[in-house]
Amino acid sequence: MLCPAHVFSLNKDYRIRKMLTISDLLLLPLSTLIVLATGYVAYRIAYIGHDGAHSTVDVVFLSFTFSALASAVLWVCGDWFWPGVFLSICMTLGAAAFWRVFLSPFIWKKLRVWGISDHDRGRSAWESMITRGLLAPNRIVITLTNGRQLMCDDTRPFDDAPLGPCLFGPDGSVALYVTSERPDSDSDWKARTPFDADNAAWGYEITVVPASEISRVAITRPA
Repeated sequence: MLCPAHVFSLNKDYRIRKMLTISDLLLLPLSTLIVLATGYVAYRIAYIGHDGAHSTVDVVFLSFTFSALASAVLWVCGDWFWPGVFLSICMTLGAAAFWRVFLSPFIWKKLRVWGISDHDRGRSAWESMITRGLLAPNRIVITLTNGRQLMCDDTRPFDDAPLGPCLFGPDGSVALYVTSERPDSDSDWKARTPFDADNAAWGYEITVVPASEISRVAITRPA
């Protein structure tokens, strides 16, 4: 059995080895550091909002995938180091953006057409919903646990608002610009004005509804 002094010594040695590992990483050649940094930034661009279920292994190998592209471009440029660095960064980040905006939605659609599961490892239907596509909903209706209902009947007038037309939190919370409300589903809607064009300096009134107060969310998305 190890005595406390030996345990402390082992922990201290582990911390020293960890610090040396980080120091060794910082001593890598400049080209290697640029390639690794570019790969990680590209990963963040390609998967931001989609990385909730990613493990450390996922992060490392997806970053390395983009780093490999940056390294290949840098190698092709040969002795033209700084032009190669600029080109490798632009091409790698561009590839990440292309994957995020065009290629990954295309692949999801094709997987559904071919009858193959397109599960994105989201931990709930809500999480998968808020990470699929870039289009905001046209209409949002929230029913609270006390029966009260809040609605934004058209989100488009709020596209230029500071926080965009709406926000969906990963915890199930919703932030919206309430244009109508009613005490229950049997009552008439009463109009509200979250933005007054005649007093634009007042800004936009956004309502944040915690997940614990929501019983139902109805969302209309564009085709």
